[in-house]
Amino acid sequence: MSGLVQLLKSSLTRLEEQQYFSFIQIITNPFFGWFHEEYSQKIESLDPLEITCGQENNIFHVAVKCTANPRTDPIQTWLREYSLLAFQPNNKGDTPLHVAAKLGNKSFGAVLIEHAKRVVEGHNYESYRDLLRKVNYVKENTALHEAVFNGHFEIAKLLMEEDPSLTCFENKDGESPLFLAVEGRFYDIASIILDTYPNCSLLGRKGMNVMHAAAIRSCTKDFVKKLLERCGSQILEKSEDEFGWMPHHYTANNGQSRLVRLFLEAKKCIAYIKDKQGMTALHISAKMGHVGVMRALMEKCPDIGELLDNRDRTALHIAVEHKQSFVVNTLLSMRPFVNLINEQDNEGNTALHVAAMDGYSRIFKCLNINKRIINKMGMTAFDIA
Repeated sequence: MSGLVQLLKSSLTRLEEQQYFSFIQIITNPFFGWFHEEYSQKIESLDPLEITCGQENNIFHVAVKCTANPRTDPIQTWLREYSLLAFQPNNKGDTPLHVAAKLGNKSFGAVLIEHAKRVVEGHNYESYRDLLRKVNYVKENTALHEAVFNGHFEIAKLLMEEDPSLTCFENKDGESPLFLAVEGRFYDIASIILDTYPNCSLLGRKGMNVMHAAAIRSCTKDFVKKLLERCGSQILEKSEDEFGWMPHHYTANNGQSRLVRLFLEAKKCIAYIKDKQGMTALHISAKMGHVGVMRALMEKCPDIGELLDNRDRTALHIAVEHKQSFVVNTLLSMRPFVNLINEQDNEGNTALHVAAMDGYSRIFKCLNINKRIINKMGMTAFDIA
């Protein structure tokens, strides 16, 4: 069948898409066109087998863009006479169904699906669903990916009902439809996937999963609760992205203390997980100045302050380095940090040394600690200052 499509495609002539657009608007509109002599020559001169010059769209690609009523006689006639064109990709690999999904044209999408069910009889497709699973060339998106990415609930729902396995497909970047829905904050689409298709893929790009997307986009607490209920707490530690970050690292970075508390209730051990730089969520929140997140972490895991990054730095070192004076004062007021104030990094520097190096006098003054400690260069903080 693919050979036939290629043969058909090679025989098509080319025209500007605007010509096609006008042509289809004329003949699918019952109120004008047929009785105007100025249109008669255009109608006679245009062939449904022509493709556009740019993206090599055929008549169905263009029809999806310009009509909301695909059940008119001309389109139904074309479907009967040129049935294979309805599933022919353009030069980006998009079929007319991809275009319908992108634009949210549910009516046209439904007609194409009905047509697919008729077309498979007598052809080399095991199921009409094979036609729904076609992927484009650029991102290897299915029509469902396109519908979800653009937030079109109705056609996304239609596609999932016709073929539930579409929720398991990942595109070239590893993104599942659920990941795209969560990332786009399309809660209605994400909820129907979670509620109806328990075997759906949870994966996202670059090693992430749907919980990463929820954390990055600061989704609502109620929705994140729903994700945890459906996916289980293991999703919090199941995968790391290219930076070694898990979902809780992102909530710490974004200052989402409510989500941090929710994650810790579900899986306390995640607080101790480090990224590729050895940073815990406490290090990250100290760097960003998110005191609420720090308190949530310290309340649940008082000993987390003892964890050091790859340069043997505590969260206090990080806060000083990034001039977070309020964070420094907060850490100094926490009992677990009393014994960590003079902690030295892999160069022998205490937080006071770091303050002196940066010339940040406000933090230097509040670090009322042992000023005689020397680093590996044999210098005290006062020598540096």
